[in-house]
Formats: sequence, structure tokens, C-alpha cells
Amino acid sequence: MAKYQAIDDSCDSSALLGIIINIDEFPVAVRSNAEKIRSNIRNPRAHCNLQEWDKGKFATSFTEMGNFISSLDLKASVKQSTLDEITKWETNDAQFLKGTILGLELVKEIRQETSVLAKYAKVLKFNLEDEIEKRAAADKVIQDELMTLKEKIKDIDQRQEEIIPKHIRDCHEDEIRGWEKDDETFVETRATKHVMTWISKCNIAVVTGSSGAGKSFLIHHVALELHRQKNYDIIPLSFVTAPSDIMKYYSKNKNQVFVIDDICGKGTMDVRLVNTWKDLTEKLNDMFKSDCTETKLLISCRLQVFNDSQFKGLTRFTANVFDIVSEPLCLLPEERLLMIKKYLKSDKIDLVINDLCYFDFFPLLCKMSKNISFERLPLFLKSPIDTIKQHIKHIKDSENKHQLCALVLSILFEEGFKEDWLGNLKAVPKIITVKLKENNTTLSIESYPTDEFIVLPEEMEETYFERLVDDLKQWDIYSTLHNNQLVHDSFRKKLISYLQQNAEDLKTIFCQIDRNGIKLLTREYHFSIGYDFDDKEVNVTFPLIEAAIEGYADIVEFLLKMNCNVNKIDSFHRSALYKACEGGYHDVVNILINHNADASLCHEDGYSSLHMACKAGNTNIVKLMLDKNADVNSVSRFGDTPLSLACEGGYGDIVKELLQNKAQVVGVPASKSSLCLACKTGNEDILNMLLAANKISYIKTNINGMDIYCHHVHI
Repeated sequence: MAKYQAIDDSCDSSALLGIIINIDEFPVAVRSNAEKIRSNIRNPRAHCNLQEWDKGKFATSFTEMGNFISSLDLKASVKQSTLDEITKWETNDAQFLKGTILGLELVKEIRQETSVLAKYAKVLKFNLEDEIEKRAAADKVIQDELMTLKEKIKDIDQRQEEIIPKHIRDCHEDEIRGWEKDDETFVETRATKHVMTWISKCNIAVVTGSSGAGKSFLIHHVALELHRQKNYDIIPLSFVTAPSDIMKYYSKNKNQVFVIDDICGKGTMDVRLVNTWKDLTEKLNDMFKSDCTETKLLISCRLQVFNDSQFKGLTRFTANVFDIVSEPLCLLPEERLLMIKKYLKSDKIDLVINDLCYFDFFPLLCKMSKNISFERLPLFLKSPIDTIKQHIKHIKDSENKHQLCALVLSILFEEGFKEDWLGNLKAVPKIITVKLKENNTTLSIESYPTDEFIVLPEEMEETYFERLVDDLKQWDIYSTLHNNQLVHDSFRKKLISYLQQNAEDLKTIFCQIDRNGIKLLTREYHFSIGYDFDDKEVNVTFPLIEAAIEGYADIVEFLLKMNCNVNKIDSFHRSALYKACEGGYHDVVNILINHNADASLCHEDGYSSLHMACKAGNTNIVKLMLDKNADVNSVSRFGDTPLSLACEGGYGDIVKELLQNKAQVVGVPASKSSLCLACKTGNEDILNMLLAANKISYIKTNINGMDIYCHHVHI
């Protein structure tokens, strides 16, 4: 209280009195006086209860205020000053009322006039609001018309700039509408927030996880948010055609987000796709520059594909990964509860709340749960796999073969099938046979079944191999040389044994294929000037090249015995040795070199087999190539040398081997120089090797937290 030097408009007397009343440290008498002043004086005066005020009450009020000030135990000077203020206040108020005509009658008159003014103000306010509302409505009509005109102009501009054909754009829009429908049940998780934060600042995000974990759901939601918040153009791409489509539909003048589900394959990894993406590395780097965020790429990738050693070579993707089943990003219990609430009614949630399983594929279970009966729901969430198996068994045993047919077709045709196929069951076996010829992952002769394979009994193995030979006789090498079962040693032994029984016929077939080559559809592009656009997705290739892509030494040896030419090159001028070096297959490289593979053959862009070995980071293969006298200073059309690729990858052992074989440190474009790349990656060991090899020293300094290397040549 001592801080208040006077009672003025800045002091809320009611609040101050309330503080005194409610603080026990003040004496009871003081608190009692404060309560009387607030209830008897301050409040009636503040509420203008003028009928209560007469001369007696007026005088008594000032007396009580004086007594209250005296009871506060203030300093003498403060106390006297305050009492003087109260006396002055009393005197002035009394004189003001005494010497003028101001009285109760005048107050009543003022109140009446004020009431009239208030009514008039209300009328003015109503009229003004009505006028404002009318003008706002008129403005809205004008704004809507302007917006419509702008949209029409924008639509015309977009059509003029449209690079995606209308029929494809229509398909994209249908797919996006499906995403928007699904997005109504989306639950934002911590994984979602991480991806959204990342993609707002960067260009590429790869979401990985096991099947059913919600990878695609998440990237679809992120794409939709980019469209809603920043008007990004969403371009869904099939993983099969994505490499070529992304080149066709890319535009520098638009905000685009490309979305690829299950890149490089669903059940198993598609090696050809991986190699295609590798060949597009330079283009991707140009499209998705770190300083340019107009173009985004959202990718979902299954864990078994992401963990494959060949996929790991796609560093443009693996450097931007979010594993949504990992500990930092997996679903929290509260997120699972929110998720199941999106699909079930409250009465069903109470039934299963204690049975919320912790499978990685919980999002898929939630989506499936809405079609599960009330009675089966708890068991389904506790033991989903057993429940699904029982349901499949029921379908198999049922007399209604349409369900079984639909199930088989759904497995074989992951991208969807035509419903009218079910109208003619007689045609289905033929359709399935055609599909099996296209996709060998659905048949297996392995001893143990897996989730990916339909297991054939041993007595059918020969029939299966006969079909593969029939495919070869029709120049279909893909079903044999890219068979997904080649990963199993036992399968390759059985396959080679059977093929050797037909060696004479196969030699003739492979000789014919080697002479003419085979045209295969590819997702790769020629970047040569003047190349016909229509030919960019056709690759003329040869058996040994295709076998080298897979990297199985026993298959390569068999083809060499079939007199396949070791130095054939495909439409991109790549040899079997080039593909083996690219894949890092040491045994295959060794076999090819021992059969006089030409190490000087280069890709149409100037990349040699040694380039690929250095890029793959395989020191042993590099040594083999150097022993074969490969050109250590070969320069690609983009300015890359084997040494620059090794420096960029941080492969110190390879850099050492190349320098010992007289690799040049300087002499290429500055941006591709080995010194520049070593500095960029901050690898001091490699930098020291390069400098020592050319008698160059350097000074290392730090500017704003970044290591800077300055070098000069000794004269």
C-alpha cells in the first residue's frame, strides 16, 4: 500500500480493498473497515445509486474513509498526506454540489436525455449494419465473379502449359479422389509430423516399413497437404513406369510433387528398376537440387526392398529415409487408439480396447476391421493372421468358386483386374496362365513355402522347367534370366542341370539371340542429342548382359558355355562386364575377364566398367580392372573420372589403388575434380593422398562452422 502516493484513476479501489479484506496478515479491525468501505461507500457510488446519497451519508463516508486510513499504520507523512487528500476531496465535492444547480433533478434529466440518445444510436447502428451487409453482399458477388474469371484464365494457362496428356491426367485425378476419400480416416502421427517437417525444407522423402504399416497412406496424406497448403500439383506414378514418367512430366515452372508407391517392386526387388534409377542419377540431381524446393518426390518402399544391398546404392533415396516401424517413429498406444476410432463405433471400441495389437501392420487391420462382424472383432485384432487363414480356408472349401477366383486374381494382379473376368469362369484359367508366364514370383519349387510363393510339388518341377525352355525357344529370356527364384542355390542347380540336358538346342537359340539381340521395354532414357524420342523406352540387349545384371556366377558360366558373346553391348553401349561392375559382382567380373571381356567398352555417356566399379565402391573389382589395364583416366561426357567417383563416394582404398596406377588428380572440370569432391565430402585422408600425389599443400580453416580447404602447388 505504501507504493500508492495518491488515490487517482489508475488505482482500482475495489481491488485494493479486496486484497486487504482477504489477506490474514492485516488486523481484523482493518479488514472489517475495508469491508464496510467497499460495501457501504465504494460500490453504491460506483453503481450510481444516487437516491441513497444525502448530506449525512456523504459526511459519514468521508469520516469512515479517514478512520480507515488511520488504522492502516502508515508512516506519519504518508498518513497525513492521504488524509489531506480525503479532506480536499470532501471539500471540493461539497462546494461543487452546493454552489451549482446540479442536483438529483438534473441527474434524472441527464439520464432521460442519455436514454433518448442511446435509442437513437441503436437505430443508427442497425441502419449502418444493414447498409454494410448490403455492400458486403455486393462486394462478394463482384469478388466471386473476379475469382471465376481468374480461375478460367488460370485453367486456360494451365491447359496451354499442360505436359501431361488429358487421359492420363484424368486417371491421376481419379486416383487422387480416392486418396482424398481415404484421407478422411487419416490420423496424424509423430511419423507424419517428421515427414511433413522434412519435405517442407527438402525435396525427397522415402517412407519405408513392413506391409500394411501405412507407408502409402502417409505419403498420400503428405502430398494432399502440399496441395492444400501450397497448391502443389500431385502426380501419382506407377513404380513400373515411374523413371520414364518423371522425365516426361517434370516441369521447371510448376510446383510438383511426384508420388511413387512401392518403388522398385512390391514382393521382391526389381533389379532392372534399380539399375534404371541409377542411370538417372545425374538427371535426378538436376531435378531435385537442394537449393530448389519447387519439385518434391514422395516414395514408399517395402523394408525387404530397402534393405537389399543393390537398392542401398541409390544414395539419392537412402539418404532421405523414414522407417515408420522403427522405435522413434512407430505408432504410439494413443495413436493406435485414435486410429481404430476412425473405423469403429464407440460401442465396438469398448469391446476391443484391451485387444489393440502391436503388429506393425496395425493400420491395415484398422481398415479391415470395419468389415468384420461384432462377434469376430476381438479375435481378429488379437490373432489377425490366424483369422485371415481361416477365412481363406473357408473360401477354398466353399462351393462358391467366384470368391476363390477373385482371391487368386487379386494375388496375381496387384495393380487390379477387370471384374467382368469373373463373369466367365472358363476364361480365368487362361488368364492366370498368361499371368504366371509374366510373373514367376508366384511359383516356387523350393522345399518350404513362403508368403511370396505358390509351392509346386516335386513331380511338377520338370513341367515348370519345360515352360522356361519353351519361353527361351520363343526368345523370351526374361522368365529364365530374371526369375526371382534364382536367389536360391538349389533352384539354380536344378535349372542349370535341366538346361544342360537341352544344351544343343539352347546353343542354337542363344546363338540366334546373340546375332540379333532382343528388344526389351525399359524405363531408361538416351540423352544423346538427336535421338528419336519414341525409341527411348526400347533396349536391344543380350542374354549375357541380362545375366550379369542379376549377378549369379553359375548362370553366367552356363551362358558362356552356350557360346554367348562376352563383348556384346546393348542399346546404351553397356557390356556384361559393365553391368557386373555396376552391381558389384566380383565373381562374375572375374569370370568375364578370364573370358577376355573388353574393359575399354563404355556406356554411350562415356562411363567405363572401371567407372562403375569405383562408383560401387568395390576395391577388389577395381583391382581386377586395373590388372586388365583399364583406362584409369577415362572421362565421361559429364566430366567424371574413376578417381572423382571414388573421391565422391569416400572410398579411400580405391583412391589409393587409382593413384598408384597414375590416376590424374587435375585436368577435368573444376566441379568434377577429385580435389573439389574430396573437399566437398570433408574426407581428409583422401585429400591428403591427392595432395601428396601432386606435391600440393593446403591450409585448413573454419568459417561459420564449415571446414574450408585452400591449396597451392609447390614450385
